[in-house]
Amino acid sequence: MRILLGGSFDPVHHGHLATAEAVRHLLHASAVTLLPAARSPFKQHSTADYHRLAMLRAALVDYPSLTLDERELHRPPPSYTVDTLRAVRQEIGPYTPLVWVMGSDTLVDLVQWKEWQSLTQLAHLLVVERANHQMPTTGAAIDWLTSLPLAHEVDQLQCCASGLWLPITLPPQPFSSTDIRRQLGQHHATTTKPQGLPLRVWQYILEHHLYAFDEIKDSP
Repeated sequence: MRILLGGSFDPVHHGHLATAEAVRHLLHASAVTLLPAARSPFKQHSTADYHRLAMLRAALVDYPSLTLDERELHRPPPSYTVDTLRAVRQEIGPYTPLVWVMGSDTLVDLVQWKEWQSLTQLAHLLVVERANHQMPTTGAAIDWLTSLPLAHEVDQLQCCASGLWLPITLPPQPFSSTDIRRQLGQHHATTTKPQGLPLRVWQYILEHHLYAFDEIKDSP
């Protein structure tokens, strides 16, 4: 099984890492792959790709079961999830289960994604209900999702390569990239380390003077 958790990771924090580890344990997997996204059209802000990548590498030093896939940052823009899933599917073959992890809040914008209804032809969807973001109950994306076969337990995701979806609720994580960037901007990134920020990542931020003048409104 291959499990992919995408995100802007701007910056990566303990909430991202805890979610990845929780998913790994839930699916009885040996690894979860973090996949930093190229700049999203739905985000107003994005730190330089090489900085986000370097912070992820620093954070994953302490998480040997979490791996990194850099392909979207090295691909000519625009970068789309469906293209990533197609590339991974070609690599792992038609029979290996592939799981795409997404937050329930992402469903609001899903209909704007390229070929969004093709996602489950390539992978299972594991939809994580996030704190303060209840699962939407109406809309084209929800109508499509609820028309798909529902996995009633995680082991069903091992039985076929793609096509199922599974909603899950994980322990809430009190950390937010938006809040961390705001704290760093307010304190000019030179005082107390924001809660939820891995030490190695904070040290990188200090060294490269990141976020000191940001006024940020987006990104979990």
